[in-house]
Amino acid sequence: MSAQVPVESRTRGLGFAAFGTALHAVLLLILAVMYLVRVPAAKRTFDEFGMTLPWMTWGVIRLSTWLVECWWTLIPAVALLGWLDFVVIRGLSRTARLNAIAWVVCPVVPFSLVGGITAFAIELPMTKLTKALAP
Repeated sequence: MSAQVPVESRTRGLGFAAFGTALHAVLLLILAVMYLVRVPAAKRTFDEFGMTLPWMTWGVIRLSTWLVECWWTLIPAVALLGWLDFVVIRGLSRTARLNAIAWVVCPVVPFSLVGGITAFAIELPMTKLTKALAP
């Protein structure tokens, strides 16, 4: 006699796993747009005016340049990490709900920090440039 697993047990955590994975994907997409679109545009502006940039801005620009040159490596990496994220969230939500919530919420902090540092590193020189060009 084989033991049948109830349908509720097999589907428990699917919605939460989908939500958590989608949240992480949106945060990653925001960072990707910043690094693949916004930073290169700002770099062109800085280059046009021959600005001397702070070390933090140079670090962000170097990372952005690498990502722009090797963007194709992000596709399999993001797909693999997205699948792994989904599996971990689903597994945790079936056994330890609090751990699953922590797994979903905790990455918001580093994503936000990286986004904030990136925005600061780009917008600070941009603000100085705007003030210097103002009459």
